[in-house]
Amino acid sequence: MRLLLCMILLAITFNSCSISLSGISIDPSIDTFNVETFENTADLLEPTLALDLTEALKDRIRNSSRLDWNKSKPDIIFTGTITGFRITSEAPQAGATTAFNQLTINLRVEYEEVNNDDKSWKKTFSRFVQFPSDQDFNSVKVELLEEVTEYIVQDVFNEAFAKNW
Repeated sequence: MRLLLCMILLAITFNSCSISLSGISIDPSIDTFNVETFENTADLLEPTLALDLTEALKDRIRNSSRLDWNKSKPDIIFTGTITGFRITSEAPQAGATTAFNQLTINLRVEYEEVNNDDKSWKKTFSRFVQFPSDQDFNSVKVELLEEVTEYIVQDVFNEAFAKNW
Protein backbone atom coordinates (compact mmCIF):
# COMPACT_ATOMS: atom_id res chain seq x y z
CA MET A 1 0.00 0.00 0.00
CA ARG A 2 2.85 2.39 0.87
CA LEU A 3 4.52 1.64 -2.46
CA LEU A 4 1.34 2.46 -4.35
CA LEU A 5 0.94 5.73 -2.44
CA CYS A 6 4.58 6.67 -3.18
CA MET A 7 4.12 5.89 -6.87
CA ILE A 8 1.00 8.06 -7.04
CA LEU A 9 2.72 10.96 -5.28
CA LEU A 10 5.72 10.59 -7.57
CA ALA A 11 3.48 10.60 -10.64
CA ILE A 12 1.66 13.72 -9.46
CA THR A 13 4.96 15.46 -8.72
CA PHE A 14 6.46 14.67 -12.11
CA ASN A 15 3.24 15.57 -13.89
CA SER A 16 3.38 19.10 -12.48
CA CYS A 17 7.09 19.65 -13.18
CA SER A 18 8.20 21.73 -16.13
CA ILE A 19 10.97 19.30 -17.08
CA SER A 20 10.40 16.72 -19.75
CA LEU A 21 12.49 13.84 -21.02
CA SER A 22 12.42 15.35 -24.49
CA GLY A 23 15.02 17.89 -23.38
CA ILE A 24 12.73 20.90 -23.25
CA SER A 25 11.50 22.79 -20.24
CA ILE A 26 8.21 24.68 -20.40
CA ASP A 27 6.38 26.11 -17.43
CA PRO A 28 3.15 24.10 -16.96
CA SER A 29 1.12 27.33 -16.91
CA ILE A 30 2.17 28.12 -20.50
CA ASP A 31 -0.09 26.59 -23.12
CA THR A 32 0.05 28.84 -26.19
CA PHE A 33 2.51 30.74 -28.37
CA ASN A 34 2.61 33.06 -31.33
CA VAL A 35 5.39 33.90 -33.77
CA GLU A 36 4.90 37.30 -35.37
CA THR A 37 6.08 37.44 -38.97
CA PHE A 38 9.74 38.37 -38.87
CA GLU A 39 10.82 41.66 -40.40
CA ASN A 40 13.68 41.78 -42.89
CA THR A 41 16.00 44.80 -42.61
CA ALA A 42 19.12 43.18 -44.07
CA ASP A 43 20.95 45.09 -46.80
CA LEU A 44 20.64 42.13 -49.16
CA LEU A 45 17.03 40.92 -49.23
CA GLU A 46 15.84 37.43 -49.96
CA PRO A 47 12.10 37.86 -50.66
CA THR A 48 10.68 34.81 -48.84
CA LEU A 49 13.25 34.43 -46.05
CA ALA A 50 11.30 36.28 -43.34
CA LEU A 51 8.16 34.25 -43.92
CA ASP A 52 10.14 31.01 -44.26
CA LEU A 53 11.91 31.59 -40.92
CA THR A 54 8.63 32.52 -39.22
CA GLU A 55 6.83 29.41 -40.45
CA ALA A 56 9.79 27.16 -39.67
CA LEU A 57 9.84 28.36 -36.05
CA LYS A 58 6.08 27.87 -35.72
CA ASP A 59 6.38 24.34 -37.11
CA ARG A 60 9.29 23.51 -34.80
CA ILE A 61 7.38 24.64 -31.71
CA ARG A 62 4.19 22.86 -32.77
CA ASN A 63 6.00 19.62 -33.59
CA SER A 64 8.43 19.56 -30.65
CA SER A 65 6.39 20.86 -27.75
CA ARG A 66 2.93 20.63 -26.25
CA LEU A 67 2.23 24.29 -27.01
CA ASP A 68 -0.64 25.35 -29.23
CA TRP A 69 -0.41 28.23 -31.68
CA ASN A 70 -2.74 31.08 -30.69
CA LYS A 71 -2.43 34.41 -32.46
CA SER A 72 -5.02 36.29 -30.43
CA LYS A 73 -3.99 35.56 -26.82
CA PRO A 74 -0.67 33.70 -26.58
CA ASP A 75 1.30 33.00 -23.39
CA ILE A 76 4.58 33.38 -25.30
CA ILE A 77 5.29 35.76 -28.19
CA PHE A 78 8.27 35.59 -30.55
CA THR A 79 9.10 38.64 -32.65
CA GLY A 80 12.20 39.23 -34.69
CA THR A 81 14.15 40.92 -37.41
CA ILE A 82 16.54 39.55 -39.99
CA THR A 83 19.44 41.97 -39.54
CA GLY A 84 21.98 40.32 -41.80
CA PHE A 85 22.05 38.32 -45.02
CA ARG A 86 25.39 38.19 -46.76
CA ILE A 87 27.48 36.05 -49.04
CA THR A 88 31.23 36.29 -48.59
CA SER A 89 34.27 34.66 -50.16
CA GLU A 90 36.31 32.62 -47.70
CA ALA A 91 39.56 30.65 -47.55
CA PRO A 92 41.71 32.16 -50.27
CA GLN A 93 43.80 29.68 -52.22
CA ALA A 94 47.05 30.15 -54.09
CA GLY A 95 46.48 32.29 -57.17
CA ALA A 96 44.01 34.62 -55.38
CA THR A 97 40.97 32.37 -55.79
CA THR A 98 38.60 31.36 -53.02
CA ALA A 99 37.92 27.81 -51.94
CA PHE A 100 34.38 28.43 -50.84
CA ASN A 101 31.71 31.04 -50.25
CA GLN A 102 29.74 31.51 -47.09
CA LEU A 103 26.10 32.49 -46.62
CA THR A 104 25.51 34.10 -43.21
CA ILE A 105 22.14 35.05 -41.75
CA ASN A 106 21.62 37.07 -38.55
CA LEU A 107 18.26 37.02 -36.78
CA ARG A 108 17.44 39.19 -33.76
CA VAL A 109 14.68 37.55 -31.71
CA GLU A 110 12.60 38.84 -28.83
CA TYR A 111 10.98 36.22 -26.61
CA GLU A 112 8.22 37.47 -24.33
CA GLU A 113 6.45 35.49 -21.65
CA VAL A 114 3.28 37.52 -21.33
CA ASN A 115 2.77 36.80 -17.62
CA ASN A 116 6.43 36.76 -16.57
CA ASP A 117 8.69 39.57 -17.81
CA ASP A 118 11.64 38.10 -15.88
CA LYS A 119 11.86 35.24 -18.37
CA SER A 120 11.68 37.42 -21.48
CA TRP A 121 14.85 37.99 -23.52
CA LYS A 122 16.33 39.51 -26.66
CA LYS A 123 19.13 37.78 -28.51
CA THR A 124 20.80 37.74 -31.91
CA PHE A 125 21.36 34.40 -33.59
CA SER A 126 23.86 34.02 -36.39
CA ARG A 127 24.42 30.96 -38.55
CA PHE A 128 26.27 30.28 -41.75
CA VAL A 129 26.60 27.59 -44.37
CA GLN A 130 29.41 27.21 -46.86
CA PHE A 131 29.35 26.22 -50.49
CA PRO A 132 32.06 25.72 -53.14
CA SER A 133 33.14 28.90 -54.86
CA ASP A 134 32.64 27.31 -58.27
CA GLN A 135 28.89 26.99 -57.60
CA ASP A 136 26.57 29.85 -58.43
CA PHE A 137 24.56 30.91 -55.36
CA ASN A 138 21.27 30.83 -57.28
CA SER A 139 21.84 27.18 -58.21
CA VAL A 140 22.21 26.11 -54.54
CA LYS A 141 20.13 28.83 -52.89
CA VAL A 142 17.13 26.68 -51.91
CA GLU A 143 19.23 24.04 -50.17
CA LEU A 144 21.43 26.61 -48.41
CA LEU A 145 18.48 28.63 -47.14
CA GLU A 146 16.78 25.47 -45.86
CA GLU A 147 19.95 24.43 -44.04
CA VAL A 148 20.68 27.77 -42.39
CA THR A 149 16.99 28.20 -41.49
CA GLU A 150 17.03 24.82 -39.76
CA TYR A 151 20.13 25.81 -37.74
CA ILE A 152 18.73 29.18 -36.65
CA VAL A 153 15.32 27.77 -35.75
CA GLN A 154 17.00 25.07 -33.66
CA ASP A 155 19.06 27.73 -31.86
CA VAL A 156 16.00 29.87 -31.12
CA PHE A 157 14.00 26.86 -29.94
CA ASN A 158 16.83 25.71 -27.67
CA GLU A 159 17.26 29.18 -26.19
CA ALA A 160 13.55 29.40 -25.45
CA PHE A 161 12.87 25.88 -24.20
CA ALA A 162 16.00 23.79 -23.68
CA LYS A 163 18.73 26.00 -22.26
CA ASN A 164 18.11 24.89 -18.66
CA TRP A 165 18.13 21.21 -19.49
